[in-house]
Amino acid sequence: MNVSARAGIDIAKSTACASGPEGISLLKADEADSNKNGASGSPTLIINGVTYSGARTPEAYKQAICNSFENAPAECNTTLSTTQATNAAGACG
Repeated sequence: MNVSARAGIDIAKSTACASGPEGISLLKADEADSNKNGASGSPTLIINGVTYSGARTPEAYKQAICNSFENAPAECNTTLSTTQATNAAGACG
């Protein structure tokens, strides 16, 4: 059983949605947004109009986001993992 089925996701319904008018519309909107922002890969993180190009760890992402605040929220004081995720076998990398 695949992950979607284990999570209770109706695969046939998801596939129909993705290939139907709503799915195509969402895909076109995502493409337009990516083109507008110059995103050419995934994931692309844009913070306040600036494309992030630092380390890909939870802590580095958090620091980049928190640094964009004039008055950072208290959550910015929480330390997150500095371990970069690795690609699973067969994943795009």
